[in-house]
Amino acid sequence: MLYADNLIFEDMLHYFPCSKMLNIEYSFLLQTTYDEIKAAMKAASEDPSLSRYLGYTDEQVVSTDFISDTHSGVFDALAGIQLSPTFVKVVAW
Repeated sequence: MLYADNLIFEDMLHYFPCSKMLNIEYSFLLQTTYDEIKAAMKAASEDPSLSRYLGYTDEQVVSTDFISDTHSGVFDALAGIQLSPTFVKVVAW
């Protein structure tokens, strides 16, 4: 768990039984909305300096959809959730 100004960040890893696949769930305690986080992640995935590493999906996916994906991580907009005004969980594959 990492702490910064008004932000608590913790992570939990989920392993799936397929080759080279890892699902990471991040939890944040901060003052924002999930829609703002999705917009920021989509913009980051379209930034030329990050698009090689970060992908973005808003489709229903499963772990095998990413076996041949070349990104270091793909933000899954449908898998995250805002649990309260200050607690958000995001998921990347």
